[in-house]
Amino acid sequence: MNNQEAIIAIMTKIAKCDDRISTDEAKIISNKITKLVNIAKEENDIFNEYKYRESLVNFSKIAKDSASSVSYYTNYINSDFKETILLDFIKIASVNGISLKQEALIFEIGNKFNFSERETREYLTDILGKNYQYSRNKEYYERKQNKPKTDSDFNHYKLLNCHVSDDNETIKINYRKSVKKFHPDIIQGKDLDEEFIKFANKKMREINLAYEKIRKERNF
Repeated sequence: MNNQEAIIAIMTKIAKCDDRISTDEAKIISNKITKLVNIAKEENDIFNEYKYRESLVNFSKIAKDSASSVSYYTNYINSDFKETILLDFIKIASVNGISLKQEALIFEIGNKFNFSERETREYLTDILGKNYQYSRNKEYYERKQNKPKTDSDFNHYKLLNCHVSDDNETIKINYRKSVKKFHPDIIQGKDLDEEFIKFANKKMREINLAYEKIRKERNF
């Protein structure tokens, strides 16, 4: 995943966090895709404009219903322009009036970008105006930051040696390969030590969980 794909994924997650993407939000995402394609063309980073646009559109579709968190996607943003990127995220969060959930995501992203809470509030004020009031719902943010890890925090695609942009057939093939590698019925006949068998059993549970999550996300 590259910077551009991660940016589109995060914009989609911010728009979708209140359950639906509005027409205005969809338009902003589409315009951002066009802008990223044009930048890539100017920098000669792409060979096929149509395929590159299609790839970004697909990333948006997958991210919309993905269990992967916004923090997961921020790990793929390696840019010297994180301030500008965060401002873009605030713009899409505010298009229909920023919600509590969207505000929480903005602070989560700001934290991942190494901005202080004060700096993130200032960026919010830059976009929303001086009348913007931070919700101060500390309980909500603390609960979000300190909540225990759940199965949705797994990097499902990585567990299956897949990429989020891979098609369903590739994911199925990689899942079968992983099963062959760690399935108890297969490894127990190889005279392996008890520690590895325990590890393989744990790995197999994680692989099955990852595959089931992806299968439900993509409805196959």
